[in-house]
Amino acid sequence: MVLNSLGRWSKQIVTKCDSFGSTVQMTYDGHTQFKTFYGGFMALFIKFVVVMYAGLLSFRIYQKSDTDKSASAMVKDLSYDKQKHYIGRSTFAFAIRLTGPSPHFLLDTSYFRFTVSNVKYIRGANSVYDKTVTPVEMELCGDKFPFVSKDIYEKVNLSTYL
Repeated sequence: MVLNSLGRWSKQIVTKCDSFGSTVQMTYDGHTQFKTFYGGFMALFIKFVVVMYAGLLSFRIYQKSDTDKSASAMVKDLSYDKQKHYIGRSTFAFAIRLTGPSPHFLLDTSYFRFTVSNVKYIRGANSVYDKTVTPVEMELCGDKFPFVSKDIYEKVNLSTYL
C-alpha cells in the first residue's frame, strides 16, 4: 500500500515535469478549427487584392512608368580632389535647428555652444599636412539659405535654422 502510494506520487511528479506534452483541444465535427463561409470569402478576397496589387507594381516596374521620384547619392573622396569647396558658396550648405520651446537658446553661448570650422589641409613635403582652421560664423538663415526652392523653404520653416 505504501509502495503503491509512493509509485503514484512519483509518477505525478515526473509527469508534471514533461516539457514536450501535446496540447489537447476541443474539436467540432472532428476538426480543430471552426471555419465559416464568410471567413473563407474574406481570406480569398484579401489574397486576391494582394496578388492584384503585386501584379500592378510589377507591371509598372516592367513598363518603367511612374518614375517621378528618385534618389541618388554620390560619394567622392575629397582627399585627392583639386576643386575648392566653400560652404554656402558652391553647391554645399547645411543648416541646424534646436527643436523645443526655446530654439533661441542655440544662439546664446551661455546655454549651448556649437562651432563650425572650415579646415584646410595642404600636403607639404614628405606627405606632411599643414592644417588651417577658419571658423564659420553662425547666424539665423532668414531668407538667405542657398540652393532651396521657396516651397521647401516655407514647408520646413528654414528661416528659423542657423
